Amino acid sequence: MPVRPSAELRRIVMTRDSQDDPSLPTIVVVNDDSALRHALRFALGVEGFAVRTFAKGEDLLGSSDLTDLACVVTDARLPDMSGLDLVAQLRRQRDRLPAILLTTDPSLRLRREAEDAGVALIEQPLRGDSVVNVVVALLSGMARTDPQSRHCKV
Repeated sequence: MPVRPSAELRRIVMTRDSQDDPSLPTIVVVNDDSALRHALRFALGVEGFAVRTFAKGEDLLGSSDLTDLACVVTDARLPDMSGLDLVAQLRRQRDRLPAILLTTDPSLRLRREAEDAGVALIEQPLRGDSVVNVVVALLSGMARTDPQSRHCKV
């Protein structure tokens, strides 16, 4: 069942005039797969989020302004670092930054590490609005990690 945004999040999304509106929640997508980056930019943009995309973790970390980040969606294996390492570095600047890790066939170790870090894990191939739903849930404070399955539950 899809997660619906909170009233405040809906208000922000519904009153947006452009993707550059500074009041919009900014979602960052970091993935070396350009087709997936573009697809996620489109899907999240349609839902009213401002979206910034990067191919590598260092590209994001080298960005001049990281203060507007609302959530990061990253591949588990980036060309220059792991997704969990990227999240850890970002959280040095923003302690409770919501994060989603995308991966194919995650090991038990990766599942545990993501859970311990408080990072939602979504397995690929992606289905429907899974990323959008988890982003909305994280920003609405509705997501939790289920210790039995080590997946994000909304």
